[in-house]
Amino acid sequence: MNSICIAFKAHLGWVNAAAVDVDAPSPTLRFARRIDLFDDDDPELASPYHVAGGWSGQERVPPPADPAAVVRRGLRRQAAAVAERLGGLRQQLAEQRFDWARAVLLTRRGWFGDLDHNLSSHEHIHVAEGDAVRQATGAAFATLGIDAATQDEKSVGPTMEAAFGADWDARWKALRPPVAKSWRKEERLVAAAAWLNRTGGT
Repeated sequence: MNSICIAFKAHLGWVNAAAVDVDAPSPTLRFARRIDLFDDDDPELASPYHVAGGWSGQERVPPPADPAAVVRRGLRRQAAAVAERLGGLRQQLAEQRFDWARAVLLTRRGWFGDLDHNLSSHEHIHVAEGDAVRQATGAAFATLGIDAATQDEKSVGPTMEAAFGADWDARWKALRPPVAKSWRKEERLVAAAAWLNRTGGT
């Protein structure tokens, strides 16, 4: 079995994920993909802050009577759903002879405010949704017993530049993994985070 490290960058309802070999002497990429975490037909699960704040996509709708209850229930369900989805990913990888040895979660400088603050604007709601996905993803690593690290996404580029030179991203374009529908800059950044953290730290 090949041991791999997978890094994740959270979005609203999904994550970008990229995997690298842990033991390879140079970056060896295994996959880069989008992983949808929730059912879009279940708004409370996919976007509890939007539901609590009275939003349906970009449209205003009547808010629920108890926004706090909606958020509590949605976040609880998100934690269970992410753990189930990532547990399924680990099983799929095992069937392909990959041992998911380590995980990395990209973080952002920001805040996770109280409910009134999070619901005070559509912009704040989007920030809260992203933070919720990050929290659920980190909790899933613990639930699944996967060794995990975090890294500020803003620090990945400078760290890679120090290790590989200012042209690191151009060089990594040639390392496109065999299973990747695209190989955009964000995906390369996620893969770089996996490489930097593959053995227990930057």
